Amino acid sequence: GRNHAVQLGDFFSHCFPGIFSCMFSVANSSVSTQGQAILAKSLAVCSQLVTLTLSDGLLACSQDQQLRRKSDGIEPHGDLPKALKEVYCERNQAWVSRVVTNASPMLRSFCNLASHSHWRVRLAVVEFAENILMSCSSSLSCCVPHFLEALVGLIHDSYEGVAKKAVAALQAFKSSQADTQGERTLLHILEDNLYDLATVLPRQMKFYDEDKKPHLIKLLLGYISLLGPSISGFVSSAPHIKRVCLVLIQILELDVTNVNILEERGSLLHSEPEVFTEPNSTKIWRPRKYFRHFREEAIFSELMNVCRQLGKFGD
Repeated sequence: GRNHAVQLGDFFSHCFPGIFSCMFSVANSSVSTQGQAILAKSLAVCSQLVTLTLSDGLLACSQDQQLRRKSDGIEPHGDLPKALKEVYCERNQAWVSRVVTNASPMLRSFCNLASHSHWRVRLAVVEFAENILMSCSSSLSCCVPHFLEALVGLIHDSYEGVAKKAVAALQAFKSSQADTQGERTLLHILEDNLYDLATVLPRQMKFYDEDKKPHLIKLLLGYISLLGPSISGFVSSAPHIKRVCLVLIQILELDVTNVNILEERGSLLHSEPEVFTEPNSTKIWRPRKYFRHFREEAIFSELMNVCRQLGKFGD
């Protein structure tokens, strides 16, 4: 029951730093060192540990129990053996603040696994982010934008199960925040994240490895898709629309120095000259575009989707 969960949270709060640091080391080790199954399991363990010790509901219940014991003069966990009592920890506000300060950088780094090549790891990231957002959005409020970013980047995932789970998680979080007073709405968080992404995206596309770039564009597309018609308010701001347009222009910069452009046309002149010389030829030569900051056709396709979404929802 709930009281049992509170007791478990009090118990694991004592060893939270050690277990969490260990799982963090496993999850952030080299992919060649740890397989996808171990990475997924380590994320699941971290998720259970964090929600057990930092869940908003369980924290409030634990702190209420502590206040009642103090007011009644009852020794905390007095019915337990001495060895067990020593490992229990009072999860007061000071403890929460200290743990969140130390753990939040590591929690945010888990979001990097959203671009992992294996779908099971990406699915584990979605489940991890959903658990944190649904259970710890108050105690871990500083991490909420980062976990939302992880989910947004996966709503257009190539694996259908991951994409559906990410969309469902975002919808669940949106519903849970609908009646929350004093909290930033999901819309505002998405707009802030979109602008932050637009600020750093050109540099990331320039220096990131090629296999990381598709996830960045899917993240941009995800923000625009989720905002939907609401993005008209975002793009009506002159600085915002200027930023987004500059990002697209910079990313889609053509590589005009690539000799493949000449080689492609030259080889076609020798093999199928009618493409260029016969007006009624059924064959059409569509020169391939070579871009300066990426090579994959899939990235160009996603960027075209970004432009279509902006045209569809923008004012």
